[in-house]
Amino acid sequence: MLDSLLRPQSIAVVGASRRAGSIGNGMLKHLVGSGFTGPVYPVNPTANSVNSVPSFPSIGALPTVPDLAVIVVPKNLVLGVVRECVETGVKGVVVITAGFREVGGDGVELE
Repeated sequence: MLDSLLRPQSIAVVGASRRAGSIGNGMLKHLVGSGFTGPVYPVNPTANSVNSVPSFPSIGALPTVPDLAVIVVPKNLVLGVVRECVETGVKGVVVITAGFREVGGDGVELE
């Protein structure tokens, strides 16, 4: 069960960005450059490619269901992306965002 998190065979980066220095751009760059041998799918609704890797507008548009989705989108989009991952059959997700418990108030409730 933890294989999808610890040893994924394919990874989607939801929120992959063409903007240098962004978390989504860095995450994609590190995964591709790390020697990971499986497919890495950038997911970006407005880009045809990110860092020369063909991009897809949504998890549902990917050619295969990835084992793992790394979600690097603003907090207001996280829940919808996680829902799409569940509906599509993605086995594991990692969420990298800000604005939840660490900011208190509404962030605690959202988490």
